[in-house]
Amino acid sequence: MSVAKQLKLLFLHGGDCFYDFDAVTMNKEFFQIVNSEDLVLLISLDGESKSVVSVAQQLKLSHVPVISISKLKNSTLASLSTENII
Repeated sequence: MSVAKQLKLLFLHGGDCFYDFDAVTMNKEFFQIVNSEDLVLLISLDGESKSVVSVAQQLKLSHVPVISISKLKNSTLASLSTENII
């Protein structure tokens, strides 16, 4: 089971809303509904994929807090995130 699916199950037990989709399927509607009161978790193996970096950049411009999970602490994704977990 993927990390995202396991996290989703943990959050559901706490009564929190957790959407699971990949960066490629994120569209402009997603960026219209998230705001600085939300928290976005971005999961990437190396933190350098163009799609996930683009999402992180858009979220940073919108002042949406981001926690990234990646294996590299000095990745582009980590630098754009509020916090990075390795």
